[in-house]
Amino acid sequence: MSKDELDRIRAVYTARQEVRTADRYRGDAPAEVHALARRREMFRALLGRWLPEGLSGQTILDVGCGRGSRLAEWSDWGAEPSKLVGVDLMPSLIGNAKKSFPKSSWLVGAGDRLPFKNQYFDVVTQSMAVSSILKTDMRASFAAEMWRVLKPGGVLLWYDFHYPNPFNPNVLPVRRGELNSLFPMPPKEVCKVTLIPPLARLIAPRAPGFVRYLECLPFLRSHHVALFKKEC
Repeated sequence: MSKDELDRIRAVYTARQEVRTADRYRGDAPAEVHALARRREMFRALLGRWLPEGLSGQTILDVGCGRGSRLAEWSDWGAEPSKLVGVDLMPSLIGNAKKSFPKSSWLVGAGDRLPFKNQYFDVVTQSMAVSSILKTDMRASFAAEMWRVLKPGGVLLWYDFHYPNPFNPNVLPVRRGELNSLFPMPPKEVCKVTLIPPLARLIAPRAPGFVRYLECLPFLRSHHVALFKKEC
């Protein structure tokens, strides 16, 4: 990534950590709890279908890992903590991950220059990292690096939003056409998930069951979960 874009992303996430509006992104917020649970459901279902041998012994990379909690939960699914690797641009988040999950590996770095050799990981994943990049060529570089470090026969899991957010100029949706173009082959599976966050934040604290009902309407789902498999 260019230095200007890296500096912009760092500034956005630093501000998010410092101001109270970051409360909406807290993991214990009702809407966030529901969205994370649905993402877990989809990831586990996809892994069950496309990685039937399970996660034991698999090397797993999360690009844009944040504080590490998303990746660390993979140990509950059969992954070995020592095989989990997270990369994030923010040193403070990586510091938190190291303290919370010391058995795994956590590195400060940019997604378009991953410090790993070719075809190193069995599973590569990203959640809401690419939409934080505004420049198209940098998104392509990010995706190319994810693909480069993935082993033949490995799987790549994707979670990001496809609807524009007019209230946040610091993110840009990844629409289906762009998603298909980022990798050398189309996804094996892709589906829409996650109730539009502003609506979920309004409803989830008052009527959590209604969130699941509204998610049945495809036009109210704002994110894509996708699985790509790197053919041998």
